[in-house]
Amino acid sequence: MAATVDSLLNKNESDLQSYVTTLDEGDLQGLFSQMWDAIREVKLYAGQPRNAASTEALTLSHLAFAIASHSGVEPLRAESHRMMAYVLNADEQYDESISHYTKAIAFFEKENTRDKAARTRIGLIAALSMTGQYQTAIEEAGKADQWFLANRDEDGH
Repeated sequence: MAATVDSLLNKNESDLQSYVTTLDEGDLQGLFSQMWDAIREVKLYAGQPRNAASTEALTLSHLAFAIASHSGVEPLRAESHRMMAYVLNADEQYDESISHYTKAIAFFEKENTRDKAARTRIGLIAALSMTGQYQTAIEEAGKADQWFLANRDEDGH
């Protein structure tokens, strides 16, 4: 992979778009893996106070979103929504995170990757709870739990 995530952060939108169009799907997946690794390294969680780590992670998730948009690769778009939702949730931007969670979940269900949909719902449940949408959170928890039970996934259940 020619560029690092750090170098991509310094590109303007036009240069980023030009660069992304030169990458194959494997390179794009590699960039997303780097960004997820960096975000997970700071151990963000829903309900934490906004801090420098969540702000930095938000910058990475915006980059992922831009890369996915320029690539036109639908699974990357869904993954960028999931990444953005996760980071927004940890940055106390719950309403925005809910929008991204629902877009990611809709894609995962459409593509029949229900395991990802169920796991993504866990973050959605936290965001819904933080905004006082308790009944909707309970309904989403039921949907996730239904998948976990049907697939004997004790970690999720």
